[in-house]
Amino acid sequence: MRIQIFLNDEDYIAYNFAFQFQTPQGRKAVTINRWLTPVLSILMLLIFWLAGFKSYLLISEAVVLTGLSIYSVLTTEKRIKKRIRSQIGQMKTQGKLPYENEAMLEVMEDALMEYTPSTTKRIAWSEITQLLYDEEHIFLMFSAIQALVVPYRCLGPMREPFIAYVRQRTGL
Repeated sequence: MRIQIFLNDEDYIAYNFAFQFQTPQGRKAVTINRWLTPVLSILMLLIFWLAGFKSYLLISEAVVLTGLSIYSVLTTEKRIKKRIRSQIGQMKTQGKLPYENEAMLEVMEDALMEYTPSTTKRIAWSEITQLLYDEEHIFLMFSAIQALVVPYRCLGPMREPFIAYVRQRTGL
């Protein structure tokens, strides 16, 4: 089976975002990012309360900091994606994109072959250590930070048979 893969920046962002939630360091960074503002807000309220600020100032500060905290928690994912998008922009200006826009993936009995305009890579099924999914992609992890990104749009009606075959061959 051969699959023609066309990747864009959004696919790369999706991979980095999914990867961020799959590593202990990434989950820790996201958790800290998500809860830092609410914790600091509570500490600020406590400091102002102990300093003897008037109650109307404490209430207004509590309202503002609560709003800021809610905004921070709800926009964490959006801010992470924005940071990744910014990094892609910097890589583009340097001419060093970390992915190829076009690839051919050949699914064989013993391995996957990835053909791009600049490389040919053989990945044995045993090298695939993890399968990650999101709403639009399957990510076949074969190293600590590398994966084959297969958008569902490139699979078409082969989506379910492909996923079943990958699961069978990898045992994941």
